[in-house]
Amino acid sequence: MRDEDVAGSGFAITGYTVHTDLGGDAALARLRDRLRNRCLRLMLDFVPNHVGLDHPWIEHHPDYFIHGTELDRARAPRNFTWVKRNRGDLLLAHGRDPYFSGWPDTLHETLVAAVNYSANQSQCHVRLPFADLAGKKWLLQDQLSAASYDWNGDDLHGRGLFLDMAPWRASVFALVTSDS
Repeated sequence: MRDEDVAGSGFAITGYTVHTDLGGDAALARLRDRLRNRCLRLMLDFVPNHVGLDHPWIEHHPDYFIHGTELDRARAPRNFTWVKRNRGDLLLAHGRDPYFSGWPDTLHETLVAAVNYSANQSQCHVRLPFADLAGKKWLLQDQLSAASYDWNGDDLHGRGLFLDMAPWRASVFALVTSDS
């Protein structure tokens, strides 16, 4: 296998759409309808907390990303990168596993997903072991409903997020620091 054989990283998303070679979003809608007619549900797996370096949100929604400082970059140079934009360059965090350095082809968003794949009411636990959450107050805004929650960053970092969730439900939270 050669580098040219790899189309890209599954973690460096440039848009949440179905590729035209697979029939586009219309094909996904048709598949969902066919499944529904057979009393089946469609479960999609997506990663909402990091995207590719060329994602349109970098230009239009820079608030979706974890911003860094030169001090952050000096402390962890493999976890931050300068991103060129028409509206001014930004120093942003790479997507990463909490125990390893950043992935150079991704940027870390301030989005967190929680999904209850069960037919029963259950409690969902989302582990957020990222040190940059600690020491701040956070507002978690559910992007799929009007719900929002205030959380202490030390709790989010230390024990994670626990949510009571209805069957077959998902929440995608935007983490917004509420510190002034």
